[in-house]
Amino acid sequence: EIEVRSLATNDNSNGSKTEEKANLNPSNYAATVSQYVEVSGRVYDFKVTDIEDPGWESFFRKEKGKPEPSGKVFFTGPRNINGEREAQRKYILPVMPGKNDEPGYKDRAVKLGYAVRFEVRTIGNYYDRYDFLQIMPTFYFVDRNGKNRQEVDLYYSTPTNPLVKVGSPEDTLAHAMKLDLKRRGIDLKEFTDTAGAMYRLRGGMNEYSEAEWKEVFPQISQNGVNVFKYHKILLGEPVRSFVGPQREIPESVDKDKALASVQKWYGEYFLPADCLAVPKGTDLSKERNLTRSSPVFLRDGYIIVNFKDISVINNDDFDNPSLKYTGKTGDGWRLEGYNTNQNGWELEPGDVIVYYADKRATDDYFGAGTH
Repeated sequence: EIEVRSLATNDNSNGSKTEEKANLNPSNYAATVSQYVEVSGRVYDFKVTDIEDPGWESFFRKEKGKPEPSGKVFFTGPRNINGEREAQRKYILPVMPGKNDEPGYKDRAVKLGYAVRFEVRTIGNYYDRYDFLQIMPTFYFVDRNGKNRQEVDLYYSTPTNPLVKVGSPEDTLAHAMKLDLKRRGIDLKEFTDTAGAMYRLRGGMNEYSEAEWKEVFPQISQNGVNVFKYHKILLGEPVRSFVGPQREIPESVDKDKALASVQKWYGEYFLPADCLAVPKGTDLSKERNLTRSSPVFLRDGYIIVNFKDISVINNDDFDNPSLKYTGKTGDGWRLEGYNTNQNGWELEPGDVIVYYADKRATDDYFGAGTH
């Protein structure tokens, strides 16, 4: 609960003579009102930190064939959570042709099937087992010049179904991510510190001792955990670390809660290598003699993956997200300076990845013979 007051210019009581809502009595010099408020957290600092596509290897890696990251990342925009410009934010989203500054790769997009790795931060009480970060992707097609944007439906195949629509009841494939600390540039201490704070805040972790849990917890994400289906990304405890302040903490503040008050979530996503796009709402059952080369499928351009819908789920309450990147108290895409005016492309806030509509990871695997 907070109290707000408005003082008259001729107040001589130092605000001690007050009246609720309005100073109707001339002897009172201040109007006061009390109101219950909720302290809101933040979701911010989304960035793309790595792309599996060999065409982006020299951009994200210090040396070809080596895991150490170059330090180059794509930020939401040139400004931080408070709207302040930061010089380090040289590369801004989306990942698209014209952004790769390595010689010979300037006009590269991303081939279908290659994973894009990212991270995002939150502030608030999102350090419990049933807290999640959820992203609901949407998909758009543009032509070779980035024009004529239209929303699309995507399809892919499985051994039992030649056309699975992304977001349909049949779209059940779950994809696991192994958190490679070295390739991500993550210090193991980040996760052992998280494990220690988690253990103490919860009064233990099942049958593990604290020392055992600090060894076990970092291994969970490194061994692989499911993080997405094509229509939804859901990041949970194994891929979340605590990155709050650890120094100069007041004695009255619990140090573990201080560390846990800021969270970093690690994720990845890709579109299937055999992905096909059609204008949204197209009824493929009405198409005759349908094949992968049928003209209904959009090929001559790019598929844009949009992550505008990022939300934070508190205590398993998926019906009422606690925070959104486009929240009522602040639009992170706008605050961080997302730029929709880039190279003449038709972009929208939340556009993150630009995939080729007609180039696939499988081209790299099967594009050359053995002789």
